Amino acid sequence: MLLVLILCANIASSQAVDTLIVYQNDTTVFNSTGAFVQWPCRKPEFHISYEIKTPVDSAYYFIYNEEKQLAEEGIYQSKLIDGVSYNGMLDSKYYRYHKNGKLYILFYKENGRTVKAEFYNKRGKFKEVKVY
Repeated sequence: MLLVLILCANIASSQAVDTLIVYQNDTTVFNSTGAFVQWPCRKPEFHISYEIKTPVDSAYYFIYNEEKQLAEEGIYQSKLIDGVSYNGMLDSKYYRYHKNGKLYILFYKENGRTVKAEFYNKRGKFKEVKVY
């Protein structure tokens, strides 16, 4: 009897979270906008930004880029922080890659702010961590 109560308590306390796997080049999921970005002492670069058209609240997203590399993962959520309502992937990870396809930087975000970044060399081996 005790075993049945424990199993029922675990089932009732666990939450089901939708997991969605999407690709940035899917026009049914993302709006994309392109612009030239100018950094000091560099040539202008064309940059494409993506925005989810109709996000599912409290769903865990795995977002892949055109090269089928993981670009971002996290829960899309609505939060009230210091009396201000925020929507988006506030607690997430962002992945950036070298031109050879190896992992370059992994950014960790909490409450919409970058808290840590892990850097990797051109061979994909861990190099250093910066905490902000």
